[in-house]
Amino acid sequence: MCRGLRDLIWSLAPLEERERGRDEKYAEHGWDKGICKTPLYPPSITCTNSQCGHANKGVEMRDYDKMGRAIILTLNGGVKFTKVVNLTCAGCRRSYRHNYYVHSDSKTRTYYPGPNLPQYIQLDEHHYAETELYLCDKLCHGF
Repeated sequence: MCRGLRDLIWSLAPLEERERGRDEKYAEHGWDKGICKTPLYPPSITCTNSQCGHANKGVEMRDYDKMGRAIILTLNGGVKFTKVVNLTCAGCRRSYRHNYYVHSDSKTRTYYPGPNLPQYIQLDEHHYAETELYLCDKLCHGF
């Protein structure tokens, strides 16, 4: 089996080159149709608020708080176009974003728990940075 794939594997363009080609195709053909390669969604489609009746029933959030265009700044891939989807729970009105949530009565962001940093960090409403790029910048310019 490995010998049969040898010619194919050695004839493939490098991964970075293939990725760049895909990114160009998404930018050229997908953007106008609302298709992007890296959409940003909240990590869950159900409410995680333990005090919400919808969360206890496992009701899916279908209230799109906001769906918009944004860009992602990456370390190796340059600028990438993306779609951002925010969901709001109809029960408790908590708004879920890509890497945090906000209750409708508050302006405080609560970032999702976990040992790992998110892949993308939100810089402002329409700009995200790859965490690797963000940390690189912080190391160069200081925290």
